[in-house]
Amino acid sequence: MLRPEDIEHYKALLLQRQKEVADQFAQLEEMSQPVSPDPAIGRLTRQDAMQQQQMTLESRRRLDLQGTQLKTALQRITDHKFGTCVLCKEPIATARLEIVPESPLCVPCLEKRNKENRR
Repeated sequence: MLRPEDIEHYKALLLQRQKEVADQFAQLEEMSQPVSPDPAIGRLTRQDAMQQQQMTLESRRRLDLQGTQLKTALQRITDHKFGTCVLCKEPIATARLEIVPESPLCVPCLEKRNKENRR
């Protein structure tokens, strides 16, 4: 069971990461301005422009997912469920929470899920 000061520590960590994700998203938006695929003027080729667009879309998807995970972890704090695995209801190791505070799963449940997904 996490102590109140531990919960506050993780809440601050989650809020900091949420800000970092928002900052990364803003940077991504600035960088994703339309580019003319005109090779005659030294710009990207059409293929390069399409690849850049796909990379930007994937980056947005990942940032959206991370933002959702952070928001959900903050909600688990509000619901007094933070630090407990959503599958087995056992405590999540603090070492894991330090690295991935938004994680809803303990390591054994994560490994089990990953093993099942590989099938």
